[in-house]
Amino acid sequence: MLTEDYIKSKGLILTKTSQTQSKNLDSIFTAATIDIFISHAYEDREMIEGLKHYFEQELGLSIFVDWDNNYIDLNRDNICDRTAKAIKYAIGISKVFIYVHSKNSTISKWNKWELGYADGKKVDLLGIFLVDSDLKLNNSHEEFLGIYPVLNENHIRRYFKLPEIS
Repeated sequence: MLTEDYIKSKGLILTKTSQTQSKNLDSIFTAATIDIFISHAYEDREMIEGLKHYFEQELGLSIFVDWDNNYIDLNRDNICDRTAKAIKYAIGISKVFIYVHSKNSTISKWNKWELGYADGKKVDLLGIFLVDSDLKLNNSHEEFLGIYPVLNENHIRRYFKLPEIS
């Protein structure tokens, strides 16, 4: 089962062992398709690393998260045309868009914008992934999240025609 603890444990392992290479932002524009775009707060990086690893290693899917793709000139701290263009492109070639809702996502500069853009692009499967069972989708100023389905692992497996888990 895909639990927050499992995801975090995978993220911890990756943090200690991964070797990465930096790429120029322009290299994103050579990708033809991405299976899943994961929108999240950077502060949740440890957990997102585990989620990305699970989808890639256990399910064989291609994943986009901005910092893990090591685009050295992708500016997460400043909203600018170049970064927005790269994010739009990545969302546009993604089959599935997952908005990771956490305590940190409420203060993220990017993820609500990414969700709105993905919704407008009519990504095949779009939804919310809840990582904290205490969070509700009807928090003040985030009621709009309630219009999107909450996804679980079987939604992803079903979309990609992979065996479901019970």
